[in-house]
Amino acid sequence: MKTFQNFEGMEKPMSTFLLMQHTSRKMVHQIHEQGGFGDLTHSQFYTLMALQRHKDLPLSEISGCIRRSPGNMTLVVDNLEKAGWVERVRSKEDRRVILVHLTEAGKKKIEIAKNENARIIKSLMSELNEEEINTLSAILVKLNKGELNSSER
Repeated sequence: MKTFQNFEGMEKPMSTFLLMQHTSRKMVHQIHEQGGFGDLTHSQFYTLMALQRHKDLPLSEISGCIRRSPGNMTLVVDNLEKAGWVERVRSKEDRRVILVHLTEAGKKKIEIAKNENARIIKSLMSELNEEEINTLSAILVKLNKGELNSSER
């Protein structure tokens, strides 16, 4: 089974972008195959992480944090709520706003999943030394136009 695409003959920015995308998808697939998201979907995992990092958020902000459509976020949060990992609560500042709140069960769930995820990522990144990881991180932050601050990495 051929899994790597031949990017020869393409301009370097295009081939680099495709290689970056290929690598990302491959790594996410490996993380999933090795149980790095637990029994969570990719979107559920990142939703719980966003809530752990930022506390209570409206759906629109979660959607922006994890780059998912508002419609998709509604489904993701519905499923997380059914599992008991989040709950919807009204904002105390503005009763019209509905916030998504991480429950105690959700806090435990994401902590376990994050630990397993980190273990697998460390293994996948073991080909790189610390300097290479720092360089790659700096490049990716630059490509994100500084949008990611140090607390989000």
